[in-house]
Amino acid sequence: MSRDDRRSQRVSTARRRADEHTSGYSTTCLKIPEGVSFFEAKPGMYTVDIVPYTVNRGKNDAGGNPFAERGELHWERTYYRYRQVGPAGKPYIATGKTFNKPDPIQDYISQEARKADSDAAALKKLNPQERQIFLLSHHEDLAKGLKIWDCAFNNFGKLLDQRIQTSPESFGWDRFYFPEQDGLSLRLTIIEDSFAGTKFSNVKAIDFVPRSGPLPDSIVNHGYQLDDFLIELPYENLKKIFFGMDLNETAEQGSTASETTPSNPLPNQVATPPAVDSCIACGGTGQSTSGSPCVPCLGKGTKAPPQGVVSNPPTTTAVTTPPTTTGAAPGAGAGVARGTSGYYEGRKVSVVRVVDDQFLTLMDANDELIKNVPFANFSTQPQTTATAEPAKPPVLKTVQEMGITKDSILLYKGTRRCTIARINPDNVTMTLMDDNDDLIKEVPTSDVGVIETKAATSPSGPPQNSTPPQPPAAEDAKKLTPDDGDWDEGWGKGKT
Repeated sequence: MSRDDRRSQRVSTARRRADEHTSGYSTTCLKIPEGVSFFEAKPGMYTVDIVPYTVNRGKNDAGGNPFAERGELHWERTYYRYRQVGPAGKPYIATGKTFNKPDPIQDYISQEARKADSDAAALKKLNPQERQIFLLSHHEDLAKGLKIWDCAFNNFGKLLDQRIQTSPESFGWDRFYFPEQDGLSLRLTIIEDSFAGTKFSNVKAIDFVPRSGPLPDSIVNHGYQLDDFLIELPYENLKKIFFGMDLNETAEQGSTASETTPSNPLPNQVATPPAVDSCIACGGTGQSTSGSPCVPCLGKGTKAPPQGVVSNPPTTTAVTTPPTTTGAAPGAGAGVARGTSGYYEGRKVSVVRVVDDQFLTLMDANDELIKNVPFANFSTQPQTTATAEPAKPPVLKTVQEMGITKDSILLYKGTRRCTIARINPDNVTMTLMDDNDDLIKEVPTSDVGVIETKAATSPSGPPQNSTPPQPPAAEDAKKLTPDDGDWDEGWGKGKT
């Protein structure tokens, strides 16, 4: 066989494989029936007919099309999709916005948004994206029959709506999907666009082209329901995928389960983590990647100890310690992985995430998340205390006692470098701003350590007749309350 013959054979098998792979299969969001292939919207010019379908479930039906009535002839199906879910980072349909059913990811977003230290920017990235699917007949590829086009609303549907809304009614552009002769074909000009380093196809122009005749009956009477193309995952399955738990048991889609089940990125066992006291930022080296001293640990390689707390340890009369098994003691981290059950502060919990082999994210019986739990505070066996006197609350140092001023640079919880946005009237709590301009409110002095204070002093010492800072008067304190809209509230609103 000659080289040219071999090259021809390779091209032929590659094209056949591509054609077979794009018809009759499932993604994590869509079930594509046999005989329907995907429309690949690559840069170029295309002439297509949008083929309507008779709506079985409309906007007044559970999980129906939000923009059509039952029995209407409609041309698209809107749905909402999470872009990257769980460790595998695959897309899944948002059951809340698409089917009006309980949605574990929306529950998580709502729960986190209520917290004082929530990250609004990170939560916004979790919101689902509006998308549409269309049945179309591609003029340049009629031999392959009907195709399904799955497209973000902003990349096609938004422009189509604008073209129809701004056109005179006499043009009849809003009847483009009618199967009769007064329907219109669409000539699409597609370009390659990019956002945040990601490339995608975007419809730049839409022209409405008169048809020479009605659509053939073989196309019009297709019998497909776009609602049936959407994959709706049960609440518990989507929840497990999102939190990375029992991933191999979540997909329940019959023959398509292998296509939609992401693989577990973590083994069942994890290596024994390094000492909990090691600095997370530098890994215990004491240096940044540029070789300069690590800021969070001040070059020591260990986590900065909390400052500002004078604690009174509890006095116990009898403590029952459970027997330990051979190997690492409970809570030391050995053998702890996702799905491990145990106890934290008297609550029964399960591990949903292992962070940097040092901390755990736990979930209790009420589905409440508990983040940044050191391995040492988690136990696989219950611990009982017979009679222990309750610990006295810690006595917080004031900002004056710690030498904190408005110009101080602080380390929040040993990991985040922050500046002071506001010192509260009680002089033991404050509002901080980290390097990402995110505000952290009601931070006690016990959660911070002083890295640097840019206080101006004379060479001979403090100025004469200087007086220590005094707490603001009652009238001034009232003016500084968050409810009156001081400037740090404006920062918070600007970030949402």
